[in-house]
Amino acid sequence: MSFIASSLYWAQAQADTASTPDWGMLGVLIGVISLLVASIIGILQIKAAQRPKKDIRCILVTSVPLLKVDDKFQKHLQVTFKGKEIMLYNSLFIQKSVVTGD
Repeated sequence: MSFIASSLYWAQAQADTASTPDWGMLGVLIGVISLLVASIIGILQIKAAQRPKKDIRCILVTSVPLLKVDDKFQKHLQVTFKGKEIMLYNSLFIQKSVVTGD
């Protein structure tokens, strides 16, 4: 009887082993997949950081006085456009806008 009992025990152990997944192998597979995903994300972040960034710059090309008026005459001077008084600006600014990057 002991031979039959041990044979039944061995058959039962083999059946349990066949239906149970190998957890060690599954852990290795999950680890390898996680390592690949982390590597791909790291490479994409490095590539994004190396791309030149867009930038808008304004460069003052020239500043030219429009009207030179002595301080004594400033009080007596009135500048109008179509009958409306306008503020007297001292300079004309010419600037250049530059867009850099992509």
